Amino acid sequence: MKAAEKRREEKSQTKKAQAEANRKSAEQKARDQQRRTQKLRSEAFAAARRDDSVRVKKAVWEENVDVNGGEVRKGSEEYVQPLPSEPLETLMHIAARNGDVELVKWLDTHSADPEERDTQGFTAFHVALQRGHSTILRYFFDAYPPGDSDHWGIYSTPGGRALLGLAMDTRKPEMIWMILDNKLANEQEINDAWKLITSNVGTSAILATSAPKQDESLQEEIRSLLMTFGNITSPKPIHMTCLETSLDSKERSQAASAPITHESRASTVESTSSTSKNEHKVPTGLDEPVGINGRPHRGRGQYSRRPYRRPNLDKASTIPTAPQGNSSQSRMRVSPTLNGEESQPSPKEGRGRGRGRGRGRGRGRGQPSQTS
Repeated sequence: MKAAEKRREEKSQTKKAQAEANRKSAEQKARDQQRRTQKLRSEAFAAARRDDSVRVKKAVWEENVDVNGGEVRKGSEEYVQPLPSEPLETLMHIAARNGDVELVKWLDTHSADPEERDTQGFTAFHVALQRGHSTILRYFFDAYPPGDSDHWGIYSTPGGRALLGLAMDTRKPEMIWMILDNKLANEQEINDAWKLITSNVGTSAILATSAPKQDESLQEEIRSLLMTFGNITSPKPIHMTCLETSLDSKERSQAASAPITHESRASTVESTSSTSKNEHKVPTGLDEPVGINGRPHRGRGQYSRRPYRRPNLDKASTIPTAPQGNSSQSRMRVSPTLNGEESQPSPKEGRGRGRGRGRGRGRGRGQPSQTS
């Protein structure tokens, strides 16, 4: 009887030991598989970072590396040393940062999710925008039209930042144009960008990142884009040479090393709203009189004179001829002509509205007196 009980007990212990051994073996196999999977994934991300698209495609197509998600899978942190600085960065993020539009397209057609975001909340589209890769932006606009609300997850920015602000940080007119042309900026964002580009902060940033001969043309191109899409009337242009000479090499290097941040942009917008009349403002039609054809007021004081008006070229008119002789009419100034019409005098000629056109509206209009 005791021998039978002993055999049963030994048999039970043997089964338990075998089950424990099988459990440990299964755990080891799972860990090995997890290690191999993570190794292949890390190799794919390393290939993407060194711009080896062939190796990336092989990892996805042949080795079943998932195109979505960051480099390190949950639970596999012990197999990756050191850990990546951007844990949520996807393969599409890396391809967009490198400007590899072909790899972006390939990943997109192989189930990559363009709405995935990194730790800063940016999608691959935002990364391409910040790097100034226009070909990738065009691909996104064609594949995912911004006007479709279903695609807004690709273009929406985190933390209240504006796409136009990201484009302004690149200092590239093409990036700014693509955002404006696809209607991805509202009126307030355009006005904020205008205040920034006409401020010392925005001007200093452009001066520090472009060649001296390109400073003025680059800023003027950006200003022109904002004026066109924002219906902004141009104020007096900034004298780039004066601003450039006021910046020493240290200030230029500091402005080049740091992008125009959201905080600096907000402080610039706030400060420009309370500037003096000598600084540039966004004309709103309420704070400053605007002349004909959108021209600003040209009086000596802020509201002292009426705006200077250009001649109306649509109305045909004849050129009055000055009579001969020493009469008062002969002393009338005849303005030069433009396409057969009389042009208006320049603002420097005379004072008031009448001088330069003939004194008195009743004199000099009739025929000159006949002399016998």
